[in-house]
Amino acid sequence: MTMARSGGWLPLVVCVLACQTREPDPSGQAQLAPGPPRQTVIQTTSGEYVSGLPGTMDVYWDTEPRGTLMLSGFRERKMLSIALQFDPTSASEGLIAAASAGGLANGVANIGVQSESKMIAQANAGLVTLQVDDKRIAGEGELSPEALSFTVDAALVVSCWVPRSTLTPDAMPLTVDAQGDTNALVQDTQFSTPKCQTFRDW
Repeated sequence: MTMARSGGWLPLVVCVLACQTREPDPSGQAQLAPGPPRQTVIQTTSGEYVSGLPGTMDVYWDTEPRGTLMLSGFRERKMLSIALQFDPTSASEGLIAAASAGGLANGVANIGVQSESKMIAQANAGLVTLQVDDKRIAGEGELSPEALSFTVDAALVVSCWVPRSTLTPDAMPLTVDAQGDTNALVQDTQFSTPKCQTFRDW
């Protein structure tokens, strides 16, 4: 059991494009307030896609362990997204995934560009290679079509989920039912379990 992510890409696109505030200046002209920090920067041949949001990595130690990585950036009312699934048992050596237009599985990445919630370009082949260091992730994708090939540098937020039975009482999140299913996945917020310690400094 894992936590579901709600909502689609469209509300996020709309907010990023429209949720900027304007500040008055002495000339009487409205000025755009400074945008958020460039926490994610994805460079392609067509230009730079940026976001004030970090990348997210969620690691699930279920019966079939898996990790998911999500990165996205915006440019000219378009969003480039990178979704990658990996085997957490070998993630300390970096993340390598084959690009595909199909479903996600360990070792597979989906890369595409959306405009107004419609997919306008998607990688159907290629290789993505990423490295994590000091809460940042960086690397590249050599893709087909070539226009989607990229380099990326982003801040990274990591969560790690383990069976409830593996957490000690003092590490149990307050929101977790102490009498619940011992096999249910709960977030190890302190990265206290051996399986999560690998990702503590990611």
